[in-house]
Amino acid sequence: MVGNANFDGDGDYFQEPDIEVNNDNNDITPITHIGVDDDDSINNNTSDTSLETISDAVHDNNNTHNNNQHSMVWLFFLKLSNNKIQCKTCKNLFSEKSSTTTLRRHIEKQHSSIYDKTKQSTLEMNRFHPYLITSPEYKSITNKLIDWLAADLLPFTIVESPYFNNFINLLNNRYKPPSRQTVKKLIIKKFNIKRNNLKYDIEKIPGKVTFTTDIWSSMVNQSYLGITLHYIDNNWNLKNLTLDVIHLEDHHTGHIIADKVFSLLDEFNLTTKVLAFTTDNASNMLKFGEILINHLRSSSNHHVMHIRCAAHILNIAVKHGLEIADDEVSKLRNYIKKVRNSTLLNDELRKIFENKNEQFLAPILDCPTRWNSTFLMINRQKKTMEYHQRLVRFTLSDAVLDYPTNDDWNMLNDLCEVLKPLYVATTLLSNTKYPSLGDVHLTFLGILKNLDNIINNDENKQYLIADSVRYKLQEYWDLVEKNTRICSILDPHSKLRLFFNNTEIDEANKEVEKLITEYTSNANSNDNYNNNHSQPISHHVYFYNLFATNNDYLNTHHQNNANEYNNYLNLPSISGNMKIDTLTWWKAHQEEFPTLAKIAKDYLSIQGTSVPSEQLFSLAGHAIRKTRTRLHPETTRACLCLKNWVGNSLGLGNNNVGEINIDNDLVIEKDDNIDCLIYLDE
Repeated sequence: MVGNANFDGDGDYFQEPDIEVNNDNNDITPITHIGVDDDDSINNNTSDTSLETISDAVHDNNNTHNNNQHSMVWLFFLKLSNNKIQCKTCKNLFSEKSSTTTLRRHIEKQHSSIYDKTKQSTLEMNRFHPYLITSPEYKSITNKLIDWLAADLLPFTIVESPYFNNFINLLNNRYKPPSRQTVKKLIIKKFNIKRNNLKYDIEKIPGKVTFTTDIWSSMVNQSYLGITLHYIDNNWNLKNLTLDVIHLEDHHTGHIIADKVFSLLDEFNLTTKVLAFTTDNASNMLKFGEILINHLRSSSNHHVMHIRCAAHILNIAVKHGLEIADDEVSKLRNYIKKVRNSTLLNDELRKIFENKNEQFLAPILDCPTRWNSTFLMINRQKKTMEYHQRLVRFTLSDAVLDYPTNDDWNMLNDLCEVLKPLYVATTLLSNTKYPSLGDVHLTFLGILKNLDNIINNDENKQYLIADSVRYKLQEYWDLVEKNTRICSILDPHSKLRLFFNNTEIDEANKEVEKLITEYTSNANSNDNYNNNHSQPISHHVYFYNLFATNNDYLNTHHQNNANEYNNYLNLPSISGNMKIDTLTWWKAHQEEFPTLAKIAKDYLSIQGTSVPSEQLFSLAGHAIRKTRTRLHPETTRACLCLKNWVGNSLGLGNNNVGEINIDNDLVIEKDDNIDCLIYLDE
């Protein structure tokens, strides 16, 4: 006998150590030894056994890399020296060409009880052998786990939830999630890797960049400075990324903000690439803009502009107009507060909607810091006035005393009509997916024209509100008109249509022509490159060249540039009914107007509002909340940046991977003595 595998009365068996034996007839080198009687009955000469012996056999077979016998069926067969294959159980012989499928079928039919136990042992073997933390499988899954936690701003303690671990175990019982302490270290490490790789992404930006910035204070009074970067790529897509979220521990002075932003721009080699930056109208931001412009100009950046957030300007004008109707607005606000704070009134109002078979619309309460909230409050009340009047008539409540009278509603209606264009403008300008600075010029002109019409109409009382709003907008108009001039002309929907006299048109044309000369001068410095790498020309230009005489080629650069600009202006403007966005138009005409296209690619990325920074901090409110108030500032920074970078496939570097390398030094096992509640430090 080659080796002994003894079975007990319950059918369990154990394996004795392998022994090499030389028979007279055959030299046999066993893989493992499983012995039964010829009739598959259990040998009664057994000792105590367990499934551990099968696990050992499986483990030995899995670790046998010097031969090709990796299939589990080889636990039941021997390869003989005469090139035959012998079943260890019944001693049947098979050809050396027999496939593992043939051998498996023999075991399943003739020795099924032994085969089933071996399969179960294999499953148990895998179940109790989790991935090594250095294995590719563990690294891949953990990287995806970190991406998920960062992108959805989830608490790190989710990895220690028993329900989460049960779910993971069901999907892959060999993967053991890292502890929350390890997750934090991995997120910080991934943030550092991607931040370093982000420089590679920024180097590939074809033209100028712009940025927005704002300051936000969390519910635990920690202040953060957010910076979002914007540019147009080679496919004429408007891109944005979160450049950084900086924790501010000092006073929020313009000097401190300017120093931090300039250091950040210098780190990413952006001091000469920044064309403009957009902020709100706070006094410290205005000082910051003045200081930063001086810093950038000292770095040979002479064209940088500070753009005031158009949405903030509109909100300032709205607040100024609300002063005229302060009593009426306050009365409506007090009524809504009582309804919202009373369960009985809310239930009664809901019943009134149900009786009319209408969807319930809760009253909106305005917020001083939220744009258009007063307009939305009044507008909602106008739409649901019938239901609220029923509530006032049939409900004995103090709210009746606070409900606006008919005269009050006349003033509120006038206010709503004045504020509606400002609401539409804010909604339009808050979109970050297409160029917005040119639209600032258009919307402000439209609002001012509408206010003039109201003021000149003496038959209504709206002129008082309109005059108050217009007065505040007029304070900012000169600055707005100057900063939006180029983008307005480069918008194929408007071009020069928004300039109403020869003086304005001449000033605008001179500014564009000056830019064309500068961009052409910069392009001429790369003539050697351009001569060796000819640029494609549009079909229009191709046929113009065929038609042209020899004298046409003697034109100077200045004449060519003037012709390019004139040809652009002579093309029909895009009709408002045509659904062609500005960037798509320039993508189709970039070869026809190469110099103007370069200018458009730079200037059309300028943000008309600071909405991107506002959106960034709206997300920050999800990261720091009541159940997560002790999040460390550096961890907050990493999570907010990674959410943007992971979602936009940024920070991958030259190898397009950007993944963290997990090693033993990073892994921290869960400390059973630590209370891993969600509100602990992460």
